[in-house]
Amino acid sequence: FLEAARVFGERIVSTGKTTDERVKLAVRLALARDPKPQEVKILTDAANRYLMAYRANPSEAQELVKVGLALIKLPYLQ
Repeated sequence: FLEAARVFGERIVSTGKTTDERVKLAVRLALARDPKPQEVKILTDAANRYLMAYRANPSEAQELVKVGLALIKLPYLQ
């Protein structure tokens, strides 16, 4: 499941939109509905926390993307 989640995440991140827009897209793709405002806030806050954590520890992010066959680049960590 980790690889599938990674590929899904890559699709969302590659849109080049804001975190808020990416969250809305992810919910639409995963749940086939628009997210509620509270869901957007919760998920946007979580995404920003993860981004800060991986920017602070890029080696952890690199280890995570080594799992499975799909290879992705992490330009948003730079």
